[in-house]
Amino acid sequence: MPTVVLRLAGAVLMLSALPLPAQRLEASVTAITASGDYLFTRGVTSYALTGGLTLDADRWRLGVEVPLIRQNATAVAWVAGMPIPVGGPAAAALAGRVGEAAVPLPAEAYRTTLADPTFTIGTDLARTDDGGVRIGVVGAVKVPAAGVETGVGTGATDVGAALHWSAMGNRSFAVADFGYWWLGDLPDLTLDDLVTGRFTIGRTFGEMGRFSAMLRWEAATAVIPQVDPRYSLGIGMGVALAGEEAVTLAFDRGASETAPDWRVTMRWRHGVPAGGWGR
Repeated sequence: MPTVVLRLAGAVLMLSALPLPAQRLEASVTAITASGDYLFTRGVTSYALTGGLTLDADRWRLGVEVPLIRQNATAVAWVAGMPIPVGGPAAAALAGRVGEAAVPLPAEAYRTTLADPTFTIGTDLARTDDGGVRIGVVGAVKVPAAGVETGVGTGATDVGAALHWSAMGNRSFAVADFGYWWLGDLPDLTLDDLVTGRFTIGRTFGEMGRFSAMLRWEAATAVIPQVDPRYSLGIGMGVALAGEEAVTLAFDRGASETAPDWRVTMRWRHGVPAGGWGR
């Protein structure tokens, strides 16, 4: 599977050499630390480092993201960039959960896994001439590179689609994403499809709006019967560096049993015209 990922990432780079209009290549690195009890008798801590590459050609975008995940349990899988308690090899115990009783989770050593890569394709449905308002759709496929025994994947192909809206005013901005994921099932647990929603409002500061501060809200439906939907609230800040380079930092607090108690996210991205990569 790593060979397939490298080949597809190489294909994105090869496409950037084609004479398509308004090409832009963006690399990103996202680091996430999340911790919580979820539905279990002990806490689960996860560290995720995700590398991404996106080709933006006018109204079309083609991307790939590959996460490397280190965590101390095989009971939390990652879908749509968020940790979700699905039980992993202990899915049968989670399926038999009675009421609000916590599911026993034995102590485990940390293990590092190259998790499922996600491939995306997106396009704009509408946007204003100045780019202030933008509406788009994105399709995604998460390929099962990690087995169920690793705990970080469902062991099945997951397919998603999302609607994206963003608006930028003089100093204020807002972003909303609504998604739907058709999830594959675990051998011992049938998963409901996942509906996600994210909403962010913020304001820029400083010369040329170099700095930003934001409030975030995230929600997702439960993929297991008789558990609460996932909710979290957070704050964030960002800074634009030289050129098209930027760094953002966010802290989120879980507000339901299926969300981590807390999550810290740091993201770096750097974009250049496709022909200027590495210059």
